[in-house]
Order: sequence, then structure tokens, then C-alpha cells
Amino acid sequence: PSVSDIKNVLNKFEGETQQTPPAFSAIKINGKRAYKLARQGKKVILQPRAITVDSIFLVKYNYPKVTFTAKVSSGTYIRAI
Repeated sequence: PSVSDIKNVLNKFEGETQQTPPAFSAIKINGKRAYKLARQGKKVILQPRAITVDSIFLVKYNYPKVTFTAKVSSGTYIRAI
């Protein structure tokens, strides 16, 4: 993909949306951390949460690696974007 294509895709992430936290997160489920349950092989089901991506900018693109900077709301799991 071209730099322009990457920038267009990154722009689509801006704004408010719902995000499901990863199973290996520190969110508590019935008093236990989700990552501990996931490591035990238990099924972890987390509910989507509202997040906001205020801005996201391309820093470097060298196929296949993309480096970007993002300003996001609290509770956003950047690895899940």
C-alpha cells in the first residue's frame, strides 16, 4: 500500500467507537483479572467499551511496518486498534 493509503486508513480510526478489550487485560471479572483467567485457559468474555481516538498520525512507513502516534481516551487498548 502507498503512504496515502496508510494515512487514509489511519484517519478512519479517529472519533468515537466501541472497542472490546483483549482477553489478556487487567480488567476484573468477578474479582479476578482477565489475564489470569486467560492464562488458565478459561474463556474470557469482555463487553465492548466506548473509546475515542482524538488524533492519529503516521510517523514512519517502511513496508510492512507502520509507526504512528495516537492521542486516545483513557481505557483504549492501542494494541487492539
